[in-house]
Amino acid sequence: MKEPICSIIRDEIESLAVPDSPDVHFDKRFFPRTSLQALLTRGQVREVLSCRCPRCNKHLKLLKETNPSRYIDRIVGKPGSDPSPAFTAISLFALLIYIRRPLFIFNFLEHGCNHNSEDLTTNKHVFTERYLKTTYWSNYTEQTSNDSKALLANWQWQLNQFAIPYLSDEKFAQYDEWTILPFFDEQALGK
Repeated sequence: MKEPICSIIRDEIESLAVPDSPDVHFDKRFFPRTSLQALLTRGQVREVLSCRCPRCNKHLKLLKETNPSRYIDRIVGKPGSDPSPAFTAISLFALLIYIRRPLFIFNFLEHGCNHNSEDLTTNKHVFTERYLKTTYWSNYTEQTSNDSKALLANWQWQLNQFAIPYLSDEKFAQYDEWTILPFFDEQALGK
């Protein structure tokens, strides 16, 4: 039996984690947005949103979405537009693919959550169990409560690896102790 595209892309995402070193535990690695952008092209996103493996088919029915392709521009940006985090949801979509729920992107986008959402990168504490279950996957919680608990655990475990702060502005930001910043091979200065 042929492996579904959602699983193939998930494995490809896993190979993008950095730093790729045996000295760094996998939980401390992160997935660079630029690498995710290179992998998740418009065509790849379309294929994942069109996946009809048993799991994706079940999720599509629970989410009651009839036209998944209408989200492509909101995930990768409009053709010819700025692919900045303010206009895309690449990292969020990659996270959802990685935790085997790519079609849940619909609810996140409908609630204004993309990679640039402050909640996703600096206010991760707002993603409580109750908030996630009622806002982003309420139908799923009602239908499959055991799977919903596993989904919550996976979301909380992987979020820091995908929701890497986008360090482009000059304003001050404070991050919790679990935030993974996009640096490796740092060297101490002033010693």
